[in-house]
Amino acid sequence: MASYKETPRQKMIAMMYLVLTALLALNVSKEILDAFTVVNDSLESTNVILNNKSEDIFNDFRSAYQLYPEKVKPYWEKAQKAREFSNELTEYIKKIKVEIIAKTDGITLEEADTINLRFVESRDNFDIPTTYFIGQSQDGSAGKSRELRLKIEEFKKKMMELIDPDQRQMVKLGLETDGNYYDRDGLKQNWEMHYFYNTILAADVSLLNKLIADVRNAEIDIVSRLLNAISATDYKFEKVYATAVPKSNYVLLGSDFEADVFVSAYDTKNTPEVTGPFRKEIKQNGIVTIKAPTTKEGLQKIVGSVNLKGPDGKTVSHRIEAEFVVAKPTGTVAATKMNVLYIGVDNPVSISAPGVPDRDIIAEISAGKIERWTSPEEPLANFRVYNLPLNTGKAYITVKANVDGKIVDMGKTEYRIKSVPNFLATIDKRTQGLIDKPVLKLAGAIYATPPQEFEFKTKFDIKSFEMVTLKAGNYKIIRSDPDKKGRFTQEMLVEIDAAKKSQKFWFENIIAIGPDGKERDLNTISLTIR
Repeated sequence: MASYKETPRQKMIAMMYLVLTALLALNVSKEILDAFTVVNDSLESTNVILNNKSEDIFNDFRSAYQLYPEKVKPYWEKAQKAREFSNELTEYIKKIKVEIIAKTDGITLEEADTINLRFVESRDNFDIPTTYFIGQSQDGSAGKSRELRLKIEEFKKKMMELIDPDQRQMVKLGLETDGNYYDRDGLKQNWEMHYFYNTILAADVSLLNKLIADVRNAEIDIVSRLLNAISATDYKFEKVYATAVPKSNYVLLGSDFEADVFVSAYDTKNTPEVTGPFRKEIKQNGIVTIKAPTTKEGLQKIVGSVNLKGPDGKTVSHRIEAEFVVAKPTGTVAATKMNVLYIGVDNPVSISAPGVPDRDIIAEISAGKIERWTSPEEPLANFRVYNLPLNTGKAYITVKANVDGKIVDMGKTEYRIKSVPNFLATIDKRTQGLIDKPVLKLAGAIYATPPQEFEFKTKFDIKSFEMVTLKAGNYKIIRSDPDKKGRFTQEMLVEIDAAKKSQKFWFENIIAIGPDGKERDLNTISLTIR
């Protein structure tokens, strides 16, 4: 802060600069906002991919731990710590993202947690985000950005401690917070001010999603290094695990069942001998592929043995067995809409299993209700999901099948639970622009129009709104009649009928009731008499 007293002229120049900065911030172009939305959607998709990749690595780690618990245990425990640290930080960042959307857009935390960035009305606002992240400070120390930075640095420190000291110099986790940052005038900034000072909400949300991606990448890097640190050459032949891994658990009638049989530790000079009621093909690395013909449908089992010479030269036999379902060729149809379930509507779902009649399919859901359902408008659907609860976030649909009297688990699928996105308030299918007075009068009401990409049949009921017009230099406000819902009152129609050319009408504070029974604030409509 300046230590000298400013002259009136200096104060005036400073005030003009602030006003100009505000005007520039308010005029963020739609193209830029749309670009941020596209980038943010891509980042969210990337985060899903990174989560799946992390899960794949942990599955490999888990398998190694189950085979050789004593050898793998120290690395496995560190890997679990890495995931714990990563989950803690990503949940913290997600909480920040939800809070800043809710504060800026004036919506609830629940709504902010499910709304897509493209539907956030205040995504070009920078005042509230700057106050949230920077606070009343010159360096961000009084805002959320300083707390975020400290948590990132703590996360990196704890993750690096999981790696051997002599390996740490080779690890680059990203998430840099101490780089050389400069403002537009070339003045040095810290991390907080560089990324969060006077940035619009759309940019902040995109940055937070990028940080989540960086955290997951750091987790993947650390866990991969821990997994690679386990040397397969150190494994001892104290125990030998024989495993049959089928190419598929479902086999079409008339085709071969195929599976790879292998041992967890092998010797290239000591290929195992596999015996059983099947054909076999020897591959590299001690793997033997077996093929068995299929002659009937239903649950089948094959039993055989793997014979391997032990360290003492004696042959040791290990039993192997594999189960598989033989089915006639059939098609499988996934969910008819998308991997999202919406609250307050019927969500059509198509569930099938190869070779299993529809009547033998059993579906269960972890939240809400699922039941058999038919609809001429959804010919592919055979189930519907409804009565979804609030504040759940996700649900799992578990599919089971009755195969020859035995209930077989066919797996489960994760779905996100979301509120129906806000509908668009329109008059004669318009939200702004010129309109002929007779057309406006004939329209007679405000309607809630679903977003173009929303395919579910539901509706929003207009509860109330205000019509505002400028007349004789004064604003006149007419409130709607609650009993008429979205329709114009007689007073509104008289005002429209008396309107002059170029007179403006604003329809504001439009409140609608969504299918989940919650009130929604819809967009303002701005029309000018032609």
